[in-house]
Amino acid sequence: MQLLLQIVLLIGTVSFAAAVYFGTVAFHEARPKFPLRFQDEPTARYAMDTLVRHRPVSNSTRRKYLTSVACLAIAAACAAFGFAIHGSLAGAIGFGGVFVLAMSFALARFMKHRDAF
Repeated sequence: MQLLLQIVLLIGTVSFAAAVYFGTVAFHEARPKFPLRFQDEPTARYAMDTLVRHRPVSNSTRRKYLTSVACLAIAAACAAFGFAIHGSLAGAIGFGGVFVLAMSFALARFMKHRDAF
């Protein structure tokens, strides 16, 4: 049981690191292509989800953004599973909810803009 918990936590940690990496790379690739009023960092971060779908942003940047969200969902699932193994029901339900929300978000964005990927 301890080995399973360590494997789940390792997968979750790697998935979270991948989510951060792909999200940061997508942000820095997309930001110069945003309209001028969205060039400053706080505004660009706030509008990232909407503006990443516009035509000047490349398809590879869109894929990196969606990969970031999917990796976040995997990390949340691993955290929920880890909490469930450890015996914390509240943590398992909380991270399970994050997993459901992130996967729903990723799937909805993919289905809505599937031609852009």
